Amino acid sequence: MGTVVTAIVMLNAVTIPYVALRAIAGRTDSALDGAQLERVAFGDLPALWLQERFYSGHYGIFEHLMVYLYGSWFLLPVGMAALVLCTRRQQIWSYVFWYTLTIYLAVAVFLAVPVEPPWMAEPGVARILSFHYSSVRFDPDPIAAMPSLHIALPLGLAGWARSHQRRVLATALVAYAMLLSFAVLFLGEHYVIDILGAAALAAVVSGMGRVTERNATHVWFAVRRLRARRPQSRVAFGTERGQNLIEFALMTPFLLAMVFVIVQFGLAISTRSGLQQSVREAARQASVGVPITDAQAIGARNSPDRLVAADITFCLPAGPPAKVGDEIRAEIRGSSGYDYPLAGPGTSIFGFAEPSVNLAPRATTRIERPISPPDSLSVCTP
Repeated sequence: MGTVVTAIVMLNAVTIPYVALRAIAGRTDSALDGAQLERVAFGDLPALWLQERFYSGHYGIFEHLMVYLYGSWFLLPVGMAALVLCTRRQQIWSYVFWYTLTIYLAVAVFLAVPVEPPWMAEPGVARILSFHYSSVRFDPDPIAAMPSLHIALPLGLAGWARSHQRRVLATALVAYAMLLSFAVLFLGEHYVIDILGAAALAAVVSGMGRVTERNATHVWFAVRRLRARRPQSRVAFGTERGQNLIEFALMTPFLLAMVFVIVQFGLAISTRSGLQQSVREAARQASVGVPITDAQAIGARNSPDRLVAADITFCLPAGPPAKVGDEIRAEIRGSSGYDYPLAGPGTSIFGFAEPSVNLAPRATTRIERPISPPDSLSVCTP
């Protein structure tokens, strides 16, 4: 069980710095227009071609399946680690090394070549993911798109599996990457050039991984030799190996549930912070004489979620008329607040009500210049 916990800790330890570096890549202002690159290479956007033929404008079963296929990728690192631990535990550190090499080479390309994805660069391409995660800022750094890590990671891990004589697993990962290629194109998240870049990155990872493992330090080889000399029982159950496997099977659902809860509440807190910044900016703009409609639009643009200008409302705690020196309050959708879904629309498939938490950010400031128009606000509700 200690090896399981250590592997999970290692995966998180190498992934957290990657997330921070990816955030830097996503904030780059000099992003390339990927749509122009795609048209030069292929004459038109394959993502647009796929959506014209397979997407009717309605979020249906096919779109739902593509979204869940896209989301299944986020379980790949932990799932692969679990598989390695249950079959050939001595290879876990090699797996972690290849995983780390793949994501950090990818983030290096993100930093060097920021590219706008199809849904951002081409108005005709719909971001279908936004219809599913309607209230979740599911990708705060969309410019980090070249290469597609959705494709590079399974291909890179396929190279790892092949180098360790796991040909069936390698074939399955390649097939999974091909399905994901269709999904990321159809959903408008990536270009074909992103997928080709991912394949090239996976090839580099495979070469570097093999060379590094072949020429590792003497300490690394000594550790591997010591682990190879440990007596291995041939009995699946009733031994330490069988006990560890049972413990892992029992603990995995609880660990995954805990990670899911932490991630969901972390996203909720992040969304709450972004909404607070939106109403604060809107209140500030209105207090200095910016017209109410313009202040609403400015606040919506500062939001991390899919808000429209009308979602930001203003009121006067002291009641109208609005006078210089009085307070003005900005809210999200008035007193009703903002319902943030904790589990996503998929829970309705199983007959459960969609759990959500109500976020009600408010910002109050004093009026410095006359409100425009002066009679457009009413008294605030408690």
